[in-house]
Amino acid sequence: MLMLLLNLLSLPTYGIMWWLIFAAVAFCTARYGFWWSVPVGHIVTAVIIYVLDVMWAQAVMQKPDSNWDGDLDMLFACGILVRVLMVNTLLLPITVLGGRGRKPDLRKLPKDYDIIP
Repeated sequence: MLMLLLNLLSLPTYGIMWWLIFAAVAFCTARYGFWWSVPVGHIVTAVIIYVLDVMWAQAVMQKPDSNWDGDLDMLFACGILVRVLMVNTLLLPITVLGGRGRKPDLRKLPKDYDIIP
């Protein structure tokens, strides 16, 4: 429970720019992609989070005054997994909005379908 709370409190550390990128990926994949692009968008977000967290951990370990024990690999992996799940859960409403704003594909309508009544 404590790890969940700590991960929740660490979400703002990504900054506005990264949150806008996460939101743009979630919205655009749902709006302009096919049905399979929504999971791809969430996987792209997960990869970005993984890269950002690894870069952060490397920066902390390279500080000369850091008191890094170094044997926390499993805890770090669990933390990334929880953070990815939390971020993607927070992005679900944006994904739904992007999917709802999609226009119907007129090529799939029957030939005798009248668009304007």
